[in-house]
Amino acid sequence: MGIPYLTQHLLPHAQTVWLQNIKNHDQNVRTIRSVVVDGPALVYHVYNRLLSWSEVNFNVVDAQPSANEVSIGVMQFLLCLRGLDVRIEKIFFDGALPLSKRPVRFERMEATRLKLQELCRDTAGGFKTPTIRRTALDICPEKIFGRRPLPRRFKPMPEPAFVVPTVIEDLKYRWSPEEVLRCTAGVPELQKVITTCGNGEDNNGNNGSIFAEITEVVPGEADVYCAIAARDSGCAVLTGDSDLLVHDLGAEGSVIFLDSLETGEPPPNDTLPVAGTEPDIASRISIRATQLRPATVAKKLGVPSLPRLAYEVKRDARASFATIIQRAKGNADVVEKSAKYISFLKEYDLGGHEAGTSGSLWTSSNPTAAITDPKLSELYAQYELPAFTAPEEGAHVYLQVLIERHDRRAAWMEGSELRLLAYSLLNLRYAASDKGRRKEAVIEHMRKGRRIAAIPLTLLAEKEVEERLEAFVQQVTAFVSSVYNDDNHDDDDEERGAREPAVLWRAYALYEVLARMGPEERLGTGKLRRFLERGYCGEKLEWDDIHLHAQMKAVLYSLRVLKEVLVAGEEAAKSGVVGGRSVELMGEAGGVLKDLPWMRDCCAQRTGGIGGGYENENENENGGDARRVIEGLISLLNEGEGEMDLIVEGSDVFGGGASACDQSGLGLGNSSTAGAEEAWIVAANLPGSRKRKKGRASSGGAEERAPTVAKNARNMYDILRQVD
Repeated sequence: MGIPYLTQHLLPHAQTVWLQNIKNHDQNVRTIRSVVVDGPALVYHVYNRLLSWSEVNFNVVDAQPSANEVSIGVMQFLLCLRGLDVRIEKIFFDGALPLSKRPVRFERMEATRLKLQELCRDTAGGFKTPTIRRTALDICPEKIFGRRPLPRRFKPMPEPAFVVPTVIEDLKYRWSPEEVLRCTAGVPELQKVITTCGNGEDNNGNNGSIFAEITEVVPGEADVYCAIAARDSGCAVLTGDSDLLVHDLGAEGSVIFLDSLETGEPPPNDTLPVAGTEPDIASRISIRATQLRPATVAKKLGVPSLPRLAYEVKRDARASFATIIQRAKGNADVVEKSAKYISFLKEYDLGGHEAGTSGSLWTSSNPTAAITDPKLSELYAQYELPAFTAPEEGAHVYLQVLIERHDRRAAWMEGSELRLLAYSLLNLRYAASDKGRRKEAVIEHMRKGRRIAAIPLTLLAEKEVEERLEAFVQQVTAFVSSVYNDDNHDDDDEERGAREPAVLWRAYALYEVLARMGPEERLGTGKLRRFLERGYCGEKLEWDDIHLHAQMKAVLYSLRVLKEVLVAGEEAAKSGVVGGRSVELMGEAGGVLKDLPWMRDCCAQRTGGIGGGYENENENENGGDARRVIEGLISLLNEGEGEMDLIVEGSDVFGGGASACDQSGLGLGNSSTAGAEEAWIVAANLPGSRKRKKGRASSGGAEERAPTVAKNARNMYDILRQVD
């Protein structure tokens, strides 16, 4: 995750290079012909470049590029490299981080929380409507590669939570030649790259994504895999992490920092385009960068190795560079035999790293290879790879701080029962006799008031999972029927085809949030209608509007996690580890979720309400469906008002006892499904899960150790009453 000041000390010893694969007659000009890409670094680099081009009159929340816009920017970045004939060997994304990184993760989460707290404090009055962004960003290569200072008012913004999984998903499944052509309509030079390469080897000729084969979520840190690729092939690593300088990149491997990329004049003595030919990307843009080759720099400075120099920088970052060089040259016998230096080297040892010993095992045996979410990949790694888990400890999930109202209950509390169901399904993949893998709990790390807290969720037994799955399927099915006022919609293919899944699932997410509120908390009909149509309730954008959107995104993301676990669990279902009823219900739940939108649609920008606004290319076509869903949702919530809170004290969450929750009042069910449906709806409205603390949350640092799970905590709702 970087050594402070190391890059700053070494940059004077870097050289200028051009990213293009052409012959140049000037021996002093160096060109880069192949690269391996640090995926997360590229995503945040493109995000920051696009943010720097946002209009300064936008409010700080709307100025942020959406996950979809960042994904388009990443696609254009990679396509530019292809157009310049630069070979992209691999794009690696973190799929799990080692236990040693936990303290750093907590520090970063706390830093993000502080940014959010300060942002909410400084903008407590909300944002006037003229500052709301209503158009998509203009994305082009000149903005992605052009360097521009980030406006000061945009610097305090916390980074968006869902941008990395969105980019991974799109790289794996979205960018077919047709989709690339559609999203590069304003850049004909990039379209020419697609038309000339056609359905190349990267998409196996099946009209899939042209980047699918080179995109990989790895069981470890991406920089380790980048280093191995650079060492073995002698290519350059595109990254923002100074740790890459410390790894053994071999004699030819090098590092190019993404923030050094810029547009510039073509290299000296460059071959000029032939007159009369169509313009290509090389005629439109030239990419210049700064390259560091660790082996060459170490030799130039006269130090034994760059790791030795980096160790001295880490020990005393404030010392002058001349002093650091002298220390790196001396006391070799003493320093290099010390326990601290050996421990430092171990972190950068590629030979003994998990990447070298278990990477092939992960690839060949991983039934979740289709998973594109790094959080879910890391959860799976804690079951499969011993290096990522501690004995007698539950699995850990780190939920990034959302853009939400800081003085309210964390938005991640919404959708928690869906995530618990997903975690429990993953846990059931492993036999009960396999004590080394079966876990008792999953610990979610999230913002809780003014601190980052560890919240343990006791995993469900198979019978409880079956009841929850059945209730979930029935609730979603009944919700669709109620919103569309059409009990027989499954038999009407023409009517179903007119429906927009993104609109429906956003409405469902909003219903999940509002249905848990008491009548005094819920939005009035007028405000609800404005929120659904415009994305905010009043005369201006308030933090309560932003918070409600964050809650919806938490539910949609949780649904996405559940869907990916169900898809990945198909092989386990066939193995006989779970019973036949569980397999049947998993299939039904997977069918219900089959049209769940892509991440880019789940996490679309707020403007435009549930219809998606400017990010929905089919907005005009789907306007009628959005209006129909809006009216159906308002009617459904009005019908359910009052009945939602009728719960008998002491009623069992999973049925078996009498319940006074009137399903018909919700417009969600009938007498034949009431028993199973109570498992979901009654649980969602337990008094302990609906009550909010009125007092201010106490301050505190990140908790590294999870609180002990109470023995009598049967499910997540019992737990939430303990920690809320």
